[in-house]
Amino acid sequence: MLPTRRRHVLALVVGLAAAGDELARLGRLKDRMCACKDSTCTDQVLQELSSAARTTGTHPTKAQEQAAAQLARAMQACLARIGAAPAPR
Repeated sequence: MLPTRRRHVLALVVGLAAAGDELARLGRLKDRMCACKDSTCTDQVLQELSSAARTTGTHPTKAQEQAAAQLARAMQACLARIGAAPAPR
């Protein structure tokens, strides 16, 4: 079972996938997440991800969902590497 924070990332990323250029934005957020060295940095990226998810009201296509899931897995791997584990907001 995935830790709560990593499940939260997956839900946010897949939820954002359908919003126009959001896959490109998600790619940039993934790059920022993976460049983080500590939980303060990952918290900032997750906050931006959460804010973006709240403004999206569309549903992703299957292809968008799959692409977003790939990005989410990469973000989750980076979170695991950093060891950041506070509860999602």
